[in-house]
Amino acid sequence: MFNRTSRLTAFVVLVLTMTGCASSGGIDPAVGNWDVVTVSALGTAEQTIVINGDMTGVLQAQGQEFGLRNVVSEKGALTFELTFSIQGTDIPAKFAGTIDDDTVEGQLITQFGNASVTGSRGE
Repeated sequence: MFNRTSRLTAFVVLVLTMTGCASSGGIDPAVGNWDVVTVSALGTAEQTIVINGDMTGVLQAQGQEFGLRNVVSEKGALTFELTFSIQGTDIPAKFAGTIDDDTVEGQLITQFGNASVTGSRGE
């Protein structure tokens, strides 16, 4: 089967791999599903923000998905851009907020005014 040298080599490779994973900082705290509530002049809406490990994602609202662009998570701050398409009209928006453990809050900024966003990490 494995001789002593093979086992030692396998062990060293395993340790180096684990050390590399630990030093890379792990998963970004923004990654995951976020159940959020958006409050604007138009009312209150429940939405889900999904951020993937490659910093892509979507905002899911009322059965629609809107792709996130330029997702940046750094030192507790989270920003991204998206475009809503409502009744054939494209509405660009920017999100600027913070993540603290399993909570997120911030502002969704559009040409029609801002909306406050609060939420928590979902399943």
